[in-house]
Amino acid sequence: MTTKPKAKILHRTKLFGGTKTAEEIYQEIAVNRPCGGCGAPGLTKFATLVMLKDLREKAPAVLAAIMSRMEPGAAAPVTKTVYGPMVCVGQMVACKACTPTAERAASKGEREWSKKGITVHIEINRGPGVDIPIFQVGGGTPSDPA
Repeated sequence: MTTKPKAKILHRTKLFGGTKTAEEIYQEIAVNRPCGGCGAPGLTKFATLVMLKDLREKAPAVLAAIMSRMEPGAAAPVTKTVYGPMVCVGQMVACKACTPTAERAASKGEREWSKKGITVHIEINRGPGVDIPIFQVGGGTPSDPA
């Protein structure tokens, strides 16, 4: 009976043999869009979600604009959340330097919608960082030095 070699856990700064950091991999694979402010590689993704019932009742023009860009006969692009069905009305990407400004702008936009009585959820995905560690786990093979 052979024993399975122990997997190696590599530090997050040494992903792909030390050639890329977790942030760089996230920028290439998950974001893959430039910053909306300065054009640098994006790191933080923002999505503005609005309650579907609020759009129908209080902002039908916004819902009509979203539906006009869809294929004829298609349903509204609804995302199910714990708050109820929501529609994504806007997305934006910001680089590391522009993220604080984008967060402030997102919160001001939310207040404008809230004044009209529309429930808004701003989803911010900051990617990997100190608070969200990412590790590459390598399964060893018998030929790998341990």
